[in-house]
Amino acid sequence: MGRIAVTGSVAFDTIMVFPGRFGDHILPDKTHLINVSFQVDTLERRSGGTAANVCYSMALLGDRPLLCAAVGAGDFDAYEAELEASGVDTSAALRSADVPTAAAFITTDLDDNQITAFFAGAMARAAGVDLTALDGVSDVVVGADAADAMAAHIAQAAALRARLTFAPAQQIPSLSVGRRPPLADHGCRDQGRGRQPAAQPGRRCDRASGAGPGGRRPDGSRRRLSGRPADRAARRCAARRRGADGRSARSLRRGGAWAAGSQVHT
Repeated sequence: MGRIAVTGSVAFDTIMVFPGRFGDHILPDKTHLINVSFQVDTLERRSGGTAANVCYSMALLGDRPLLCAAVGAGDFDAYEAELEASGVDTSAALRSADVPTAAAFITTDLDDNQITAFFAGAMARAAGVDLTALDGVSDVVVGADAADAMAAHIAQAAALRARLTFAPAQQIPSLSVGRRPPLADHGCRDQGRGRQPAAQPGRRCDRASGAGPGGRRPDGSRRRLSGRPADRAARRCAARRRGADGRSARSLRRGGAWAAGSQVHT
């Protein structure tokens, strides 16, 4: 088996916890006139991104995947050293000297509601990563990334005749009918053990708890996470944005893709 090229985001997550409830400050009939500020009592900065997390998990399983993502040249050095030390090959990363690495700013309240702002930064240039210039690539993972980059990397995977795993995750809403990558046109097919229900744009489902959008169960009750608010926020961030663990890397080996708690097969 050849090498595995992994595309997608590399980002820094800033996680904050507001010791109150957003619902006490946002009036439902005034959502068109919002101007709010929340004082937070915890702040943590963590390394993340779909491509980096998939690569890290695969390295833990003994592979040496290629990180094929766009990053900022000035702020990626320390993160790069950590990835290389874990067994990830970062030589194919596209570095931009004039823009920083992507960043997410996540504020969570005591009810586990979240307000997130995402700055694409260097990720907006990810289409400049050329997979066809790499040698010995047999598998390509296309993770959540700039929409034009995902389309380009799917086409490049076809040109390489590489097996493709497509896991758009948070970028599913960006895949409108007019911009949907032509998977079938490039000979991509479902290589998983069975087709799973298609993910719906803008919706998520926690299968373990039966919770749907916003963390609510079918009966309307809200799923609770145990532990301190800061720990809950970190775990929610890990579940939503760091969508890679041992299971995801193993599913790659059998042709599946794991994203945001659901399997999405091409």
